[in-house]
Amino acid sequence: MNQPIINKQASQAGMTLLETLVTLVIVAMVAGLLSEGLFQIGRIEQRLGGAQLQAQVERLHAIWVQQALEGLMPGAKDSPERFRGAARELAGLSTQLPVAQALGPQPMRLSLRFSPDAGMTELLLSFGLDGLPPQEAVLAQWPGDRGALRYQDPAGTWLAQWPPALDGAAQSPSALPQAIALDRGEGHGLLLVARPAARAEPLGQRIDVEKLP
Repeated sequence: MNQPIINKQASQAGMTLLETLVTLVIVAMVAGLLSEGLFQIGRIEQRLGGAQLQAQVERLHAIWVQQALEGLMPGAKDSPERFRGAARELAGLSTQLPVAQALGPQPMRLSLRFSPDAGMTELLLSFGLDGLPPQEAVLAQWPGDRGALRYQDPAGTWLAQWPPALDGAAQSPSALPQAIALDRGEGHGLLLVARPAARAEPLGQRIDVEKLP
C-alpha cells in the first residue's frame, strides 16, 4: 500500500528539480542579455559624453578667438604692429588673448593652415608675450583646404584684405575693420563674426605727441 505513494513522491521530486534547472537556465539567459544591454548602453553614453565634451571645447575655442578679435588695437601707423589682414591670415595687437595675466596689448596672429596628412584646415592662434617664447594652439579644424577671413568696411562691404586696396581718389581706410568674419567655406558656414571694440583711429606715436603745442 505504501509503494505507490513512494513512487508518486519521487516523481514529484523529479519534476521539481527539472523545473528548477529550467528556471536557472532561463534566469542565466536573461541575465546575460541584460548585462550585454547595459554594456551597450554604457558605451553609447560614453560616446555621447565624449561628443558633448568635444562640442563644449570647440565652443570655448571659438569664444577665445572672438574675444581676441574683439580686443584688437589699431597699432601705430606704419609700424610692424599695425593691424593687417589677408584671406588666410591676420596679425595685430590684442588686449584679450586667452592668458591669465593682464599684460596689456600683445602681438597675435590668426591663420588658416592646411594639413595635407590629415586633410584638414586648421585655425591657429599664436601670440608672443613679452620675454616669453611664442605660443601656438589649434583652436578649430574642418575637412578640406578651404576657409577665409573677411573684413567689413564702414559701408558694410565684406573685403578679402585689410587695409583694402584703394585708388588715388579714395579716402584713407580706418585702422580697423568694422567686423571680422571667419568663413569655413562652402557647406560649413561661418564659425564666428567679431567686432573690434577699440576705436578705429590709429594710436599716436611719441614723436607726434611731442609736436603738440
